Formats: sequence, structure tokens, C-alpha cells
Amino acid sequence: MSTKKEIADAIETVENIDQRLVLEMRYLGYKSWQDIALAMYCSVSNIYRLHGNALENIKIPEIV
Repeated sequence: MSTKKEIADAIETVENIDQRLVLEMRYLGYKSWQDIALAMYCSVSNIYRLHGNALENIKIPEIV
């Protein structure tokens, strides 16, 4: 499985759509924090908060 597919699969485990969107834009779309904030119509500090919450909610599969 490709690394990008593994990342996408892990991101899909985040239930909150805003948190998932931040992760997708950052790690699959390679967007800057500023670009993500502009796209989501909020502040960069709010994006940092969403990102932190998303990292707490993501479920990373174990590597066997």
C-alpha cells in the first residue's frame, strides 16, 4: 500500500468533518496553514486548534 493511501485511510478515521478537512488539505493537498485558514474562512489559530484536536482523534493503524 502506498504511503499516501495509508495517510488518507488514517485521516478518514477522524469523525469531525472540519478536523478531517484540515488534515486532508495539509497532508494530502500540501497547503500552508494560511491557505487552509483562508479556504475555511477562519483564523490560523483556529486551524491550529482544529489540527491539534484532529491529531488527538486520528486512529493510526498498527504496523505488523
